[in-house]
Amino acid sequence: MASADGATLTVPAAALSEETRIVIEAISLATAGVASDFIGVQGSFYDFGPDGLAFDPPATLTLAYDPASLPDGVTEAELSILHVTGGSTQALQSEVDEAANTVSAPISGFSVFGVGVEVGPFARIQCPAVAPSADNGIPLDEVPIGTLPVALDRPVIVEARSVSDSLTSYGVVEVDEQGNAEVVVPIHPSGAPEGGDVTLTVSDGIRACAPFPFTIDPLPPAPGELAAVADALQNVLEAQATVLETTVQELVSTPPDQLPATLFPIALVQSIVDHPDNPRSLRALADGSSPDAADVRLDVVEPLLALTGFRDALTQSLAASPAR
Repeated sequence: MASADGATLTVPAAALSEETRIVIEAISLATAGVASDFIGVQGSFYDFGPDGLAFDPPATLTLAYDPASLPDGVTEAELSILHVTGGSTQALQSEVDEAANTVSAPISGFSVFGVGVEVGPFARIQCPAVAPSADNGIPLDEVPIGTLPVALDRPVIVEARSVSDSLTSYGVVEVDEQGNAEVVVPIHPSGAPEGGDVTLTVSDGIRACAPFPFTIDPLPPAPGELAAVADALQNVLEAQATVLETTVQELVSTPPDQLPATLFPIALVQSIVDHPDNPRSLRALADGSSPDAADVRLDVVEPLLALTGFRDALTQSLAASPAR
């Protein structure tokens, strides 16, 4: 174990092949060279040496911070250890002990380390009335988050950043005239249906509130939903074809340039839904015959389709149609 005031390095017995003198030097935040999309905590940065030293297995670095030194809008829960090297900054997967005022993370080598937070390209502002009503939800859930400050311009978006790998995805924030806001839960940044832990940051693209932790729950499986939607669309097309005094067979078999202008729109929709000359139709994607089938995540697309209620809306629309 090597330690200095505010920094403790715990090195596993097998991590180094020989006895090594470790140097820990406290440095200023200005000297650390933290990138502009990160905020460092004053008094928590250190330069570790010797350069080039590698730990296998990784060592554990624990750094102390002063809560009174946290920048405006930054909470203890979102802190992590920042790794600064070669002009770049990376937020390491970290554990925060708010009782001890420390942050810990595994490291595999030496450079500059300190405590801070990744804020992205946004300027952090105070959002005292923003308080999520839930800490989890499935994609497309609408989660009230309180009242946005007037300093945030409209429209407003939400950035989801994966806790495990810093991937990002984006979603919509619905805001009423009084500034009351609801986050529409986005798909997990990994694109996987299993979801996972993220931080959500509400922003207008320039300014942002402090991120808050959130769990994107797994998408409920909906196998066969795309095929069912294609069936529902086909039923609507058949009903509309009857109204227009034609048939789906005529729409499919007649070259587009030979169709009357009144039939062209419905023929175009038919080609998207199911057509022998369109290998990328919805039907082809649903049955796996499309050349793009391997690139389409049906385990994500089908649950989202089911959650929108699109198929039910089509069915209800058809039932209410005079043509039926």
